[in-house]
Amino acid sequence: MYSRHRTSEKSGEKDMEDPLMKDVSIYISAVLLKACGAWMETGKYAEYRRIFISQYTNVLLAFGVYVNMTDCYYSWGDLGHCIFVCLIALAIVLGSIKYANLNVRRKAVADILQSARKLIWLQNYNEEEKNIFLVCQKLSKYYAYLLYWVAQFTFIGYVSAPLIANIGRNKSDRLFPYRMWLDLPLTETPYYELTFTVQAMCVCQMCVVYIGNDTICGVLNIHIIGQFRILQQRLLKLWPSQEDEANEIRYTHDYYTRMKTCIRYHQKLIDFSNDLESIFALPILAHIIVFSMMMCFNIFELLLVKVPFAIQVVSIFQIVGSTIHVLIVTYMCDGLMEESGNVGMVSYTGWWMNCPMNRTGVRLRHNLRIIMMRSARPCRLTAGGFFPVTMETSTALFSSTMSYFTLIRNSSMAESA
Repeated sequence: MYSRHRTSEKSGEKDMEDPLMKDVSIYISAVLLKACGAWMETGKYAEYRRIFISQYTNVLLAFGVYVNMTDCYYSWGDLGHCIFVCLIALAIVLGSIKYANLNVRRKAVADILQSARKLIWLQNYNEEEKNIFLVCQKLSKYYAYLLYWVAQFTFIGYVSAPLIANIGRNKSDRLFPYRMWLDLPLTETPYYELTFTVQAMCVCQMCVVYIGNDTICGVLNIHIIGQFRILQQRLLKLWPSQEDEANEIRYTHDYYTRMKTCIRYHQKLIDFSNDLESIFALPILAHIIVFSMMMCFNIFELLLVKVPFAIQVVSIFQIVGSTIHVLIVTYMCDGLMEESGNVGMVSYTGWWMNCPMNRTGVRLRHNLRIIMMRSARPCRLTAGGFFPVTMETSTALFSSTMSYFTLIRNSSMAESA
């Protein structure tokens, strides 16, 4: 028993000394993944704890879908409330897809974090490269904080809204975060407190699984963009300047050796980007599909259906939050394509023409062509492998959302006429 305790203490100390876990954004991502049971554990008892948390998450997500679908069934005549309930159910389903993807691929996530440790956090940077790394570290920290506090405010909003509404109400008329249709005196003590606590736990876990996937994906994406910028800096400083032309033969072999190092580094970045794409392609596709549906329903509910003021406020926040989220994700994905594609252009703009046409110079030009050919197909994150995600994806999403909304509005007006 004492040895097990010492082993766990050593494991905890090792995590705290890990340069990867000293990064705030990675630490927040790890906490979120551990909170939903999608983190790769090494010890036997840690794995038992992960399985328990995973089953706990599955039960709460299934409970959330059941409660909302039951509410939709019993409230079928109320169009505004049914749309609101379907929006919540869509958010739970999207979070479940993201969580299931991470849970199934937790070994791949652990492997890509190990690759990131060697490729990003354990590099020997010079002053300019370190500045780029620190900027990416700051941006990823702000991104992780943003998602974390959005989840916190979402949880507080869903839980506090019924509590505020219950002020001045009778005990027999108290509200829940979600409507419950059971043949039990749910508004009586202690049924009310127990039901409210379970629903609050469901909301909390839904927020965790919803942002856990996006946090780790966005943080790694920001850092890999920074690594492509660092590679561009190394390539720019690789070539001799015009003033060094007299010493071109002397230094050509050194340039060739450093060029091979840049090629290997470029290949590692490409492999890392491909691994990142293979892990997160499915959640990105699910997010894009569900985003169009949720935005369409939110606009329809806000403009064409009479709903309570509280639901209108929730719809406005969902529209604003979803729009900002999609813009940030598409901007980061577009940045990955842009920076990885710029590597070839930066290679070509160097002073490679100053190198002589001896054997080493010919090899150097051949290696330069390799980098340019690899950069011709930039690294990218795709939506399920169907299409790359860029800033144009966000405009296409908004356009399709308005098209769907127009169809629903015309259909609704035709039925009412």
